[in-house]
Amino acid sequence: MDMLIQGGITLATVIATFLLTFYSTRSSERARWKREYDVRWDVRRMEAIAEYAGATKKLLTLSWDVSKSRGLGTSVSPRSVKEGSPLIDEAESDRGEKFEIVLLLVSEQTRQLGRRWHGFAWEFARIAKGEVKVSPDVFMAIRDKCFEARDEFYASARSELGVDPNSYSVDLRSLEFHEPLVSGEA
Repeated sequence: MDMLIQGGITLATVIATFLLTFYSTRSSERARWKREYDVRWDVRRMEAIAEYAGATKKLLTLSWDVSKSRGLGTSVSPRSVKEGSPLIDEAESDRGEKFEIVLLLVSEQTRQLGRRWHGFAWEFARIAKGEVKVSPDVFMAIRDKCFEARDEFYASARSELGVDPNSYSVDLRSLEFHEPLVSGEA
């Protein structure tokens, strides 16, 4: 009888050890898989947001380049309407494709802020192509609102990705600005 009790205790200990090991390993593996899954999607979200932002910036830059030929805004490389319109259309198509991926991966708030930002990009494209006429003052006011929309989109995206914007911010007032090393004078 003692051997039977001792065998039962040994068997119960083995079963309990097995179950504890199984559940501990399972929990550990599941937590590791979840961390890897979250990181993988965070990386994909970040890439999608960055690609969309780059495409939107390209559309805006092209629109501003063409708008400069109409006497609106500033641009370091103005383009004619004839040269710039096809590039604007291509950039808009690319931006649209990139935003479709963003739609799948980000929150409703970030989607709405992205739509608001590229709404300004559409307006600038229409202005650049001559579909909408605005004064230089209105153009600059729209540009300022576009910058605000971009900043709101980025803030939402950073929040969604868990990026602390204060971890890398720089107080521009503390930077020293120097005169150019090379002047344009001969």
